[in-house]
Amino acid sequence: DAAQLKAAWTHRMAELRAYAEHMNRNIVFTELGYNRSHLAPVKPWEYQVDDDAHPIQEACMRAALQAIDEEPRVVGALLWKWFIQPRSVGRNFQLATPPLKNLIAEFWNAPK
Repeated sequence: DAAQLKAAWTHRMAELRAYAEHMNRNIVFTELGYNRSHLAPVKPWEYQVDDDAHPIQEACMRAALQAIDEEPRVVGALLWKWFIQPRSVGRNFQLATPPLKNLIAEFWNAPK
């Protein structure tokens, strides 16, 4: 659920922040994305696609984007498999779908 996702990201960000501070560096995620899968929260690298897992994918992305937004040491993230037209939606790791576009826009356009 959302609370568990937030807790997991909070824990991970604390680890990353400590490392970044120790190294006096900032962080850029070079791959950020979750597949539309029931396994997305525990195995985000899996290629399994579940047609009814849209809410899980969205919850995972929301938790990730919120954690990134709240962590000053994270200065960017590249979205995994964000394809441009005419192939904006692949068979897995579909991020360029209307619900996820809206979710990403929430964070992208949010005032700082």
